[in-house]
Amino acid sequence: MFNKKTKNSNKKKQSLNLEFFKLMNSNVQFSDLKSAIHQLQNMDVLLLEEQIFCSKILEQIEMNNKTDAYVIAKEMEFDDIPDNIKGYEEAEYFNQVDAFIKKRKTFFYEVDCAKAVEKVEKNNITKEITNLVFERYSSIIDIPEEDCYKSLEKLEEPSKEEISTTIKLVDETLGGLPNGLTVIVGGEGIGKSVWALNIGYQAITTNKNVLYFALGCSEENVYQRLLERHSCNKDKFEKEFCFEDLVNDYDVTNYKVIYNDFKNTCLGNLIIFDEKQFLISTHYNLQKLIVEAQKRFIQNTGNGIDLIILDDFSYMKLDKGRQCITNQEVIVNEYFNYLRDQSKNLLGTKKKIPILVTISPNKNAKYMDVGQLYNNTVGTIRLLADNIFIANSNLTLQENNMLAIGVLQTFNGKVLKEEHSIKCNYKQWYLQYEEDEKSTKQRLTEKTEEVDTLTKELEELKEDFSREFSVEETVANTENNEIIKLNFN
Repeated sequence: MFNKKTKNSNKKKQSLNLEFFKLMNSNVQFSDLKSAIHQLQNMDVLLLEEQIFCSKILEQIEMNNKTDAYVIAKEMEFDDIPDNIKGYEEAEYFNQVDAFIKKRKTFFYEVDCAKAVEKVEKNNITKEITNLVFERYSSIIDIPEEDCYKSLEKLEEPSKEEISTTIKLVDETLGGLPNGLTVIVGGEGIGKSVWALNIGYQAITTNKNVLYFALGCSEENVYQRLLERHSCNKDKFEKEFCFEDLVNDYDVTNYKVIYNDFKNTCLGNLIIFDEKQFLISTHYNLQKLIVEAQKRFIQNTGNGIDLIILDDFSYMKLDKGRQCITNQEVIVNEYFNYLRDQSKNLLGTKKKIPILVTISPNKNAKYMDVGQLYNNTVGTIRLLADNIFIANSNLTLQENNMLAIGVLQTFNGKVLKEEHSIKCNYKQWYLQYEEDEKSTKQRLTEKTEEVDTLTKELEELKEDFSREFSVEETVANTENNEIIKLNFN
């Protein structure tokens, strides 16, 4: 057996855990070995000598482009390692890493609980012990089957505080933004981010905590967009504000009112990470940021994350050691599995939340109808996402400040088979919630009728000017006493 008290500096010979040694001596690619080491480090399950061992493995890879776990074991004076210990093959490697993590967490749990129980005085259960058992180690505590069944005895009403999709028709169809992984797909630059930002804004204004990953723009850009969206609140502000108008005259006082109101009412429920502050290259790095946001929200609001937005996933990176993956399908497969798991069990707390992702599966296509998009969407997105929304636009829609939306796939089978046009103020990053199918169709019909009327009038004018006519006029030339006939055709 081993224990966590390996941080002392005594010279007593230490034994290296053989299961750990097998992981370090496995026949896998360097990128997989490095990812496993980072996972073990991030999960805080290594003893001091194991942490040193991992550092030396990474040094070997960096300096010599090879590894030899036996050389490191000998260097660290672990002489009791049996010869010819074979590690794992690539196919089973990460399953063994996960098994090691769970086993080690269980061991640490037992040690820490034993220490905590020793501190209990007069049978009082302290807050420290409660947090230790139910927060830090909730992911490895087994719940008896009978308790799971008993929990169904009382049927609870669904929460009435769902996050809105910011579109009335979709809310009425789905009951709000569903928990799970939701993906907004569409062409490049046509309104996916507008929809995602409005969902995030609506959540913030209803006191929900939103973690926003700005993958295609900067943190400052997101704040600017949110301030522009916030200025559209006619109940609060006399007029809207847009940063594009800064080159012209603008109302400084009005802007300060908008800025301070957003700061006081919304900013506490928002955390934005952009690529100036971090580089997401593995889902382990992504988890670090989610953990950091969770801590900040709990400290500031008393509650954790309610919604995660990743915009625009087309810019996501995937680092495999010395190789940077650019294939979108591989990247989607790597992250979507992780995101879907987190949406159903956020950081092991059993809390279910919506995670919203925007992505352009076909960057060359600006507009795609529902049928075409269904056939061309990346297969892994359809397989891994719980819900798929569509955002579309074309020249006619943009000229009329409208966005076409659709619901292609949901976890419960409820979809919108046809696209529906929504009023969209692209300049202010604002989707009009009350817009519905009937009103938009009526407006488009009126526009079409107006164009038809103008076209008809133009054709009539052309006919008037193109009619053949002949006019004969006699002019007397007074100087030469001649008569001239002019013929106009």
